[in-house]
Amino acid sequence: MTDAALAGERMTIAPRPGAGLPGLARLALRDLRGAIGGFWVFLACLALGVAAIASVGTIADAVRGGLDSQGRVLLGGDIAVSRMHVRASDAERQWLVGRGAVSEIASLRAMARKPGASGSKSALVEIKAVDAAYPLTGALTTTTGGDAKALLAHGATALVDPLLAERLGLAIGDTLMLGDGRVVAWGRNDLGQLGAGDLEPRHAPAVVPLPDVAVGISVGDSHVAVLLADGRVMTWGAGGDGQLGGVSMARRTEPGLVEGLPPIRAIAAGNLHTLALDAQGQVWAWGRNRNGQLGDGTTLGSLRPRLVPGLNLN
Repeated sequence: MTDAALAGERMTIAPRPGAGLPGLARLALRDLRGAIGGFWVFLACLALGVAAIASVGTIADAVRGGLDSQGRVLLGGDIAVSRMHVRASDAERQWLVGRGAVSEIASLRAMARKPGASGSKSALVEIKAVDAAYPLTGALTTTTGGDAKALLAHGATALVDPLLAERLGLAIGDTLMLGDGRVVAWGRNDLGQLGAGDLEPRHAPAVVPLPDVAVGISVGDSHVAVLLADGRVMTWGAGGDGQLGGVSMARRTEPGLVEGLPPIRAIAAGNLHTLALDAQGQVWAWGRNRNGQLGDGTTLGSLRPRLVPGLNLN
């Protein structure tokens, strides 16, 4: 056969009798045989994607519904207005008060732990200080059924979420410490108010040596009072009016223990006097009393702590 004859020749392939659509399907399956696993993975991913989209929509609807029904309770009111590290000015507060009831809240974040426990755990917590009007909507309840507002009326009391209490091993009445409990001081030191054991000023923060972690601190005109985790009170600085609670009116350049006090839960230093609240709700006072600061009905000062008569904060 010549080249010209080959060039002009055509070939036609006809399917075998009975080889219709099922035969073509077999050919297609033969081509997919090596990739059939990937095809099933594709179908599974498609199904998961559809299910995820459906569930997101369901969750979003649930969240919106919850906010619609419980939003006022979660906020404690109808609307929340906040400022970073700055209290509302008088003008701003008056504007808010003119539009309804107002409750003022201060919040911060800190590391919390139970003091005195070896190997104790710590947790990042949000601390919220509330006023007597909180909450404007809903109710503040406790797991023990106690009156939450009455408990918070005591300055040294905190309400803790049960999950946090379980994590830190806290029981009712325990002390919760924020931060690491150290006291640092710097600046003028002519009366020993830095607690460093000398009268030299400090231009940078220096740790004040204490026998236990501090859970409270208050500063007067030139003296300092610190509350320790075990309920003891230590003071240092100027003592000319008996504000240190010692046996003399000499200044003290190092922390010294205030004798004659029961376990204390809160302290406050005035200019030249000091107050302490004990676990029974009684108030102790010492120092200058020229203007009746000690609340005993006299104007006689006191070197040692003495009870304020007729006063109980429990």
